[in-house]
Amino acid sequence: PMLSVFGAAQRVIRAFLAYELCLHYFLLGGSYIDCPFFCARDQIRTRVHIYGISLTYRMWNTPHYRAASLQQDLQNNLRNVAIPYTGVPLSFFACHWLAGDVFYVI
Repeated sequence: PMLSVFGAAQRVIRAFLAYELCLHYFLLGGSYIDCPFFCARDQIRTRVHIYGISLTYRMWNTPHYRAASLQQDLQNNLRNVAIPYTGVPLSFFACHWLAGDVFYVI
């Protein structure tokens, strides 16, 4: 049983590292076609999902149809959502600094 726990922990760490490496690959301008991560046929959805996350950061300061930027639109949307039992809006924590919001994605 103890060996299976260590094996499971290793798989979790490998998956987390692959996620981080893939996300950073895209954030640094890597192309979807040339991505060396999650290439197996059953992992394509994972790669698409991570690529979609990276697009959020690429579009962060671009004009948005409802606001001056995607950042501003997210702030406007998250001010109506509160942390349960506190009344503190999520916009208080998120969408102010791009580098800080990367923490929430991890």
